[in-house]
Amino acid sequence: MYAALPFFMISRFEIPYEEKGMVGLLTQVFEVTPELASRRVKQIRRRIFQTQLDRQFIQYLKQEDKRLIGHAISYRFEN
Repeated sequence: MYAALPFFMISRFEIPYEEKGMVGLLTQVFEVTPELASRRVKQIRRRIFQTQLDRQFIQYLKQEDKRLIGHAISYRFEN
């Protein structure tokens, strides 16, 4: 799937937002079956979504770290 539809090549195209349009474009350009193009589109979307979730989670962890470290420091100096 990766060899037939490499992301670095797909990312160069102006791809329609709708999945049907994406599948049609990839089917035409890369001469693959609609099923393969659909699987690749879904895989790319999942990876993009996972990256977004990972970034949000990392941001949350950083905020929690700051909050917890702030409390630890303030408690340390209260005595």
